[in-house]
Amino acid sequence: MGSLNFAHRLHHYSRRWPGWIALGCILIVILNVWSVSSQPEPPTPEVITHDNIARLKPVVQIDFADFEAAAGRIDNGWFALHLTAAYLASINRDNALVIWDTNGQVAATYTVPGTDGLPATVIDAAFTSIGHALISAHIDGQAVYVAFQRLDGSLLGIKRAATADYPLRIWGDSTFWLEMESAETSLRYVTSFYQAVYWDSRAPIHLGYDTDDPRDLLSGPENDPDSFFRVGRILPPLAVTTTRTNLAKRWNLENGCVTASAQIDSIPGAAQITPDGRYFAWADGDYAALHWLDFETSETRLVRPLENQFIPFLLLALGGDVIIGVNVGREPVIVAWDTLSGKRIDLGEYRPCGRQPDLARLSADGTTLVIGCDQGLQLWQIRGM
Repeated sequence: MGSLNFAHRLHHYSRRWPGWIALGCILIVILNVWSVSSQPEPPTPEVITHDNIARLKPVVQIDFADFEAAAGRIDNGWFALHLTAAYLASINRDNALVIWDTNGQVAATYTVPGTDGLPATVIDAAFTSIGHALISAHIDGQAVYVAFQRLDGSLLGIKRAATADYPLRIWGDSTFWLEMESAETSLRYVTSFYQAVYWDSRAPIHLGYDTDDPRDLLSGPENDPDSFFRVGRILPPLAVTTTRTNLAKRWNLENGCVTASAQIDSIPGAAQITPDGRYFAWADGDYAALHWLDFETSETRLVRPLENQFIPFLLLALGGDVIIGVNVGREPVIVAWDTLSGKRIDLGEYRPCGRQPDLARLSADGTTLVIGCDQGLQLWQIRGM
């Protein structure tokens, strides 16, 4: 009844003061627009450099136990990382891939049915930078599967190849690449027999077998007679090997060619290369010291003695000017070193975990450090001034 009286009074006054009523409505609209537009926007992440590394802070934490209803049970901190860290992907115990958004919420999940109808085992996954999708490699003992999942969950494409060969790594954009291990020989090879053809985020996807140009080739790093050590945790299409005389070779897995080489003075233990392939940093096998290399100029540098502190995860900033170590000395800490001065910067402890982290990576755009362990994921970015 009160609302009817109010409406009657509003109609009465609007006849007497129509201009004032119109002005009031305009002011209300303006205030509402101002209220929405004045909400603070999330800060644009800065690229990590030696100038701002001291401001690297945890910004998002995902606790797996809080998402069991939506994501299933996850007890391994392995993850795939999007180019800008806008998305991550985990694997749960039921062989489902779980895609997380930048706010730490579940964006999509999917499984790939095997020959027996049960989920095929996830071997590897990677985000594409074109098409906003996650691609993944799966096996079931009789076949290899490649899946293409849009990040909004709108489309899942799956292709199956009957083979006993074992996929090791997957990567790609408009063409999907797999590094494979032969079931019949000790050889490894790289193949591009899966392709995606797509135009924009709304267009349909076609996954097809590349019958005209399969482009299977022997893996350069694995079949090089001079290389005897391949550096771990280097993301494809890059790879790095060393010879017995400590010649470091940088490879392109998509053509099997060496793209640069340089003489170094020790075999890498933990190591990493920048996404453009220019800078390479490593700790030697006994963790006596940190080293740095510019593949473009062949310049090498002793960054700092380590005094045999074990570092399972060594990361390198985009510009090659700062090295980041996770779980340094088997302690739950993050440490950085300026590659020019050798200065050490202690950044504090990462999230509580039940064991050593399973994985740590920097996003390809150089803005975000992600650490994954049995309890969950944690994202670190530059904050403050």
